[in-house]
Amino acid sequence: MTDTLRQKAVRATLWYGGSRGVIQAINWVVTLATARLLMPGDYGVLGIVLLYARFLDFLNELGLGAALIQRKELEAEDLDTVFWFGISTSVVMCLLTVGLAPFVARFFNQPLLTKLLPVMALNFIVSGMRVVPWNMLTRQMDFKRRSIAESIGNLCGGLVTYGMARYGFGVWALVLGFMVPNLTITVQVYLQSPWRPRLHFSFAHLKKLFGFSLNVAGSQIAWYLQDNSDTFIIGKRLGAQALGYYGIAMRLGSETTGRFLSILNQIAFPLYSRLQHDHDKLKEYFLAATEFICAIIFPILVGMFLLADDFLPWLMTAKWAPMILPFKILCLTGILKTVSSLPGPAVMAKGHAKLQFYFSAAQLLVMPAFYFAGTFYRGVPFSLGAAITSPWYYGLIGVCLVWVTIYPIVVVIWLWRSRSIIGYQWGEFFRVMAPGAVSTALMAAALVLQQHITPATLSYPVRVGISVGLGMAVYAACLLCIFRKSLLRMIRIIRPQFNQPPVVAPEQI
Repeated sequence: MTDTLRQKAVRATLWYGGSRGVIQAINWVVTLATARLLMPGDYGVLGIVLLYARFLDFLNELGLGAALIQRKELEAEDLDTVFWFGISTSVVMCLLTVGLAPFVARFFNQPLLTKLLPVMALNFIVSGMRVVPWNMLTRQMDFKRRSIAESIGNLCGGLVTYGMARYGFGVWALVLGFMVPNLTITVQVYLQSPWRPRLHFSFAHLKKLFGFSLNVAGSQIAWYLQDNSDTFIIGKRLGAQALGYYGIAMRLGSETTGRFLSILNQIAFPLYSRLQHDHDKLKEYFLAATEFICAIIFPILVGMFLLADDFLPWLMTAKWAPMILPFKILCLTGILKTVSSLPGPAVMAKGHAKLQFYFSAAQLLVMPAFYFAGTFYRGVPFSLGAAITSPWYYGLIGVCLVWVTIYPIVVVIWLWRSRSIIGYQWGEFFRVMAPGAVSTALMAAALVLQQHITPATLSYPVRVGISVGLGMAVYAACLLCIFRKSLLRMIRIIRPQFNQPPVVAPEQI
């Protein structure tokens, strides 16, 4: 990798990473604050709305945004064609949603969806307008402007959500709080981007882009269906209340680190795309990214798993107690999701989007069947469930257990298949995972010991504070003493080159 490209990647990581940290902090505060005001059923209804809306978002773009990033050369006609195609499909999706709303409401037995879905449908048009300028910023690795727009948008959305929840708007606070960031981000992107659409559309250019984008779209849709089939099955089989607990547990658990992971993956895709013909360099930076990501995410997820019994009752009211065990299971799931998501950007950058589509389709055929079977689980619900006898709770635990029993098999198969494309060896992969994995295991042992000797009379904040401080100290000590070379290597990779002049993007569209 040239110094110029490395410096752009570093700046992109710093800008996007910093903004996602701010966004995640906003999301945590808003989620915890509004969860104290709203009921689990409100979040369950929102989960159904988002299940429908996000699926149509994939159909809205059909992978054309990824095609704009991946292609070596672009013409102005490509951008105009993608814009007008996106606007046309978004209008169709909006009208389709208005017509289907009563049927979706009847299917899930949630009458309020007849009002919520038509309002949410306006989001499709806003998203369609943003496809070109948003993905061009990504292509040029200009994450500074993207980061500013996202941070402001999420702050506005958080304020709207909390304010409306406080004044008794219920689930409407969640729905409008989801829409406001999208609108705010779209307006800001157009204000910061010099590109403007022209009245031009070319079927020839659309066909050219579709050669890559349809495989991407197929992969994304198949992935979305299987990844959200648990939400669909819980909402249909167990009801909005169970889905509310599951949704918040997922948001605070595996999705917390998933947002951080999306930082590096969104930067990795355009970066790997530029290195798609330099196989050795691509593998080198794939392994470096794997080492860095595992070292960051593993301790966070394991730490949340071990501290959940202390910090969740303190942060949230007693009505959320049934969420604790699902939250702990989904924290472990986050580790599996982290590992499975690592090869994706490299596989796509090398032009193997079809492989990802096939694998996502295979998961779609397998995972939902196990989720459905999990809803019939009536086994031991562990210590928390001893006082909870509702069938929906047992079913919720059953779905969560699928993530830690069946999904690991899926992860191993995906790593085995993608390994031949990226070109790494198993020994190399496990070696770069070792610093994060071993240091996290030692940290976990120290926290378990500390929890056994800490007096139960101490308040929740004090116990959590002691645990967090000890965990950070033990983890840092392990990296410094056992994996010092790995730590220094990670620092060298992300260290910004402050003495270098600004770099002009290599391509101007």
